[in-house]
Order: sequence, then structure tokens, then C-alpha cells
Amino acid sequence: MPRGEEKKSARMPTNMDTKVLVLKKKVPYVEKPKTVPGVHSSVTYNEETGDVSVLRFPKGFGKAVRVARENASLTQKDLATKISKPITTLADIEKENAMYDVKIVEKIEKALGVTFDPKFKIAQKG
Repeated sequence: MPRGEEKKSARMPTNMDTKVLVLKKKVPYVEKPKTVPGVHSSVTYNEETGDVSVLRFPKGFGKAVRVARENASLTQKDLATKISKPITTLADIEKENAMYDVKIVEKIEKALGVTFDPKFKIAQKG
């Protein structure tokens, strides 16, 4: 290395911003939403406010499915095949990131031979 050249350092910069930003959003309560004809049953519309919302599986349902699946010694692929759905759908349910569908709940219960807590079953009104 010729004289006068400086060696490049692989150190991380020390002037990193360490502030934590918390975002809060208030969502208005939607009363008595109705399903939209011709659209997935988890999409609801409130005529008074004009709000459209998407129903998700209740918290804890994904974990309940995973535990029941593991107790039955099934993989996600095995269960997805039994309920005739893609593996990604089952993975989204277990990650609690899927749209609610009462038919899927019934298929999972039948495939695993279990009955889930009624709090996981959302009443669908059409």
C-alpha cells in the first residue's frame, strides 16, 4: 500500500437515530355491517357510514388450528390437501392473517375431528 492512502474502515457509523416512533390510528366502530352480494362473505358494508370492512379470524384461532393439526400429526400440506385449499391459505390462517370464512372452519373441524370454541365462529348474516 503506497504511503498517504488511508485504510478504509468497516466500522458502522455511530450517529444512528435511536428514536422510537409510535403510530396510533382510531378506527370507528361499524354497527351491523351487511355482506356485499357477489363478494366474499368476509367483506361487509355499512350503508349508514359507507364503511367497507374485512372480517378476520379471531385472535387465537390460528394457534388453535396449529395445535390441533400438530396433535393429529399432520403437516400444513397434509391438512391443506384434506380441506382442498392451498398451503398458503392454511399458513395465513395459522399466522392469523386470513379473511374469515365459516366454510373453512367447518372443513378444518371435520378434517381434524375437533370442534373449536364457539368464540372462533363469527355469525354470518346475509
